[in-house]
Amino acid sequence: MKNKIVIASVVAALLGTAAFAAGPNGMRGHAPMDFATLDVNGDGSVTLEELESIPATKFAEADTDGDGVLSQAELEAMISAQMAEMATNRAAMMLERMDTDGDGVLSAEEMQPADGRGPAAMFERVDADGDGVLTEEEFAAATERMGGHGGDRGKGHGPRGDHGERGEGHGLRGQADVDTDTETTE
Repeated sequence: MKNKIVIASVVAALLGTAAFAAGPNGMRGHAPMDFATLDVNGDGSVTLEELESIPATKFAEADTDGDGVLSQAELEAMISAQMAEMATNRAAMMLERMDTDGDGVLSAEEMQPADGRGPAAMFERVDADGDGVLTEEEFAAATERMGGHGGDRGKGHGPRGDHGERGEGHGLRGQADVDTDTETTE
């Protein structure tokens, strides 16, 4: 029973911290917390008081001028720091996963998809008539087959970020689409 209470407390604290760390539009933009972060006093155990102190500590860190409120500049700095941490973590994961020769850097060859899904394979799938050129119609048909995402951001994603059927929500190479549509004002 005690373990259930501790686990529930940890989850509640993380959710509270996650809500504080939410970026624009409620998007979560933070790295997961490790035990050392939760163990505020460093004694090798986490108490409820330590968990409850984390949101206030995070707020105080972001409130650089100590006025008790977060200005736009302070929010921007907080979000920038979170994004930098995420970029650092993602780069480290990419190196770990893709650095096949173990030299600590990625070559252009190592950056290529290992499963044969490179540009030539994509081109062959989209070139429906096999004539070696892509028409706008072939591109539109391929986009529709893969979830209809030619710039229609968000389609195929449910309220919890579900992707629906396999392939929905991704571009021609299985990567997230880049919205190339431009918005005009009238």
